[in-house]
Amino acid sequence: MLFLVDSFIVFFSIFIGYFILSPSSNLFANKVLLISVVAIQIAHHFFAWFFGLYRKAWTYASIGELKLIFKAVTVAIMVVALVQLFVAQDIYFRALAITWMLHILLIGGSRLSWRLYRDTVNQKQNIEAKRTMIVGAGQAGSMIVRQILQNPDYGMTPSFSLMMTGRNKDLRFMV
Repeated sequence: MLFLVDSFIVFFSIFIGYFILSPSSNLFANKVLLISVVAIQIAHHFFAWFFGLYRKAWTYASIGELKLIFKAVTVAIMVVALVQLFVAQDIYFRALAITWMLHILLIGGSRLSWRLYRDTVNQKQNIEAKRTMIVGAGQAGSMIVRQILQNPDYGMTPSFSLMMTGRNKDLRFMV
């Protein structure tokens, strides 16, 4: 699924990049553009695989994944620039810059949209979940709360979290 979405985004971004610069020209008659489309499709998918974009769980998308998108897209655009230099002895810098921007925006936006959709679905499913009290300290308690919120299959929703200081054997006197 991600592969198909990425293919459409890559195809769309390079044609829009060229169209913005020359809206009156016949894009499908441009030999360099068509070769660039094939090159960017292959380069993007190779580098997306190389940087692990297809192995990530996008329900946990973060800045680290956006950095990987930035790297994969930038290297793919560099490969296309080299292909253009080899084929036409010229690099279409402006078109590639627009393509690069659209590419990052749309690939990152698709991942973020998926995460927002999953979070919305998870919140709706958590309405029927059991209320759960989390007893933990610091990052461990926070991690448990995040996992429960992001996995509705657990059938729990954190009602509140209790931060503890002291020893476990003192717990019987607290309750």
